[in-house]
Amino acid sequence: MKNLLFFNLLLFIQLSFGQVMMAPATLPRNEKLAADAYNVFKTNKFLDFKNKDFMEELIDGNVYKKFDLHQFFDHKKNWDAIENETFNTYKQDRPGYNYIFANTTMTETYTKSGSYGVRREIKTVYNAKGFILSREEKISVNDLHNETRSIFNEFDQENRVVKITSTTERMVKEENKKSVTDIVYDTDQIKITSENGTIICRFGLDKNTVGSISQLSPRETISQFMYALAGNQPELAKEHLSDKRQKDNISLPKLASVRSMGGTDTHTSDKVMTEDTWEIEFPGEKKKRYHVSFTLIKQKNGWKIDDFTIH
Repeated sequence: MKNLLFFNLLLFIQLSFGQVMMAPATLPRNEKLAADAYNVFKTNKFLDFKNKDFMEELIDGNVYKKFDLHQFFDHKKNWDAIENETFNTYKQDRPGYNYIFANTTMTETYTKSGSYGVRREIKTVYNAKGFILSREEKISVNDLHNETRSIFNEFDQENRVVKITSTTERMVKEENKKSVTDIVYDTDQIKITSENGTIICRFGLDKNTVGSISQLSPRETISQFMYALAGNQPELAKEHLSDKRQKDNISLPKLASVRSMGGTDTHTSDKVMTEDTWEIEFPGEKKKRYHVSFTLIKQKNGWKIDDFTIH
């Protein structure tokens, strides 16, 4: 999550309902280029990060920033699930959302009304794999149309965006804006060019990158382990186990639902022992409270579960 904070500039370019537009002119050039790169990654659903350990941003031949991609998000991404998404993944079962399906696309429309008579009519078109082809937002105040903001994305055969066109149309034509971002993909490298210049994002593998799981506290490790079990993600749960326990190839319990009721911790210099109470629903059974014990051992960069029992 902390690496996302490096993108705090996006607070300035993220619109009310999630639309990313052109970076404001007041930002330094490097930050505008970093915003262009983030926009590309978001449009690609961050799949550029799959199976990569780090990313370097190069501007004018110099490294601007370097990121450990394992620490980029709060939780580990399930890349296989993301790759298997369809437009139905993004269909909202909510009042006021309307859908039209045609030619392997899904068009979503809805309206948001706010204070001071502000009304936003939003139309988003998804392709078959759930990538956004276009997004249009018409903004009016007191029934007077003031502005239309649009994004048009062009993808290659691998569903990687190769061109992003952003436009803003206002009542005064002289105030209209248009920005085009071109993206070129090479082996472990993406070149992104816009009116702000060019940024090259270079990806690689590094056995010394830490990974978000190893950075968790003992309690955070237990929490993530618990949620992985409840989410039927045994492989993710096993990543929180020590190397010894992983080699034992232990079978993890399947939980329909689970909730921690709290507990106590005993700390030593290199070990934490916890005694918790979990409210667990096993498949086909009623919810029941169980006593849960953990032993966590300190690793070079964090904590791993070395023992785990449910009584």
